[in-house]
Amino acid sequence: MKITRHSDYAFRLLIYLQLRPGETVRVREVAEAFDISENHLTKVSRKLIGLGLVHAKRGRGGGIVMEPAAARWSLGDLMRALEPKGEMAGCEGPDGHPLCPISPSCRLRGILNEARGEFYRSLNRHQVGDLVADRMPRLKKNLGFQE
Repeated sequence: MKITRHSDYAFRLLIYLQLRPGETVRVREVAEAFDISENHLTKVSRKLIGLGLVHAKRGRGGGIVMEPAAARWSLGDLMRALEPKGEMAGCEGPDGHPLCPISPSCRLRGILNEARGEFYRSLNRHQVGDLVADRMPRLKKNLGFQE
C-alpha cells in the first residue's frame, strides 16, 4: 500500500515539529529541511490545523506549533483523517455505477477492504509521539539542527 504525498508530508511535518517542542516553526523552514514544495506543505499544515494537531501563530514571528495532545494521536486515526477515501480498488465510477463488469460478483474489493482494516489496526498500535521516541538526537543530526 502506498500513501499519498499529502500524508507523507504530514508525517514529516509532525516529526519536525516534535524536534522543536513548543517552538514556532515556519513552513518554509520545514520545506527546505526536507527539500519539498512549500506550497504543498502549506496545504498540509492547514489540514493539520483543521484537525487540531497544529496551531498557527500569525504576524511577526508567526508559524506553526504542534499541540501537545497531537503526540497521543494514533497513526491509524491520523491516516484515516488525511486519506478519507482509502478505497483500494476503483470498482465504481463517481456516479456509483460499476466500472467493471464483474464488480457485482467479485470478491477483490472486500478482500482489499479487509487488508486496509488490518493496515489501520496496525498503525493504531502507534502514536504520533512514537515517530521520534528515542531517536530525537539522530533525527536532529540528520536534519542538520544546531544545538
